[in-house]
Amino acid sequence: MDIVKVGVEWAQRNIASRFPNFSFMHADVYNKHPNPKGKVLPEQFSFPFPDREFDFVIVKSVFTHLLSETVRQYLREIRRVMRPGARCLATAFLLNQESLQLISSGRSSIDLSHNMGGCRVVDPEFPETAVGIPEDGFLQLCRQTGISIRPPIHYGEWCGREQFLSYQDIVVLG
Repeated sequence: MDIVKVGVEWAQRNIASRFPNFSFMHADVYNKHPNPKGKVLPEQFSFPFPDREFDFVIVKSVFTHLLSETVRQYLREIRRVMRPGARCLATAFLLNQESLQLISSGRSSIDLSHNMGGCRVVDPEFPETAVGIPEDGFLQLCRQTGISIRPPIHYGEWCGREQFLSYQDIVVLG
């Protein structure tokens, strides 16, 4: 599921056509940058799946484009569609003392210097281009929505870290 229709169409043609156990769906959710004509506001979006449908959920490069209220809604929906004992692998740009220091020193590849609604963004004109979420705020949103974080958090290279597993920060929820 993605809000970028052209990407979904590509995946349907190039992946689902060859591997029938994969399916791709366009979610017509508003985003000022990739989907400005979207019909559903992101903070009101309900995933089009039944409760407790999935054993595993992947949320890659999604929280990196969502403002705080939308993160809360997506966490609620993730919790709703996960079966008991299920896991979710999610990526984010988590803001903590280390990442903020690296951003301030100019080592980050993403300049999350604009404060906006409990998060930091690259471009206040198009805030969802890249969004950093305060780590403690993200953990609080997880607790409020009934999702636990399975340690450790694997911090990414995005902010200029020298030791990392991936570009974005990786969290496992369950």
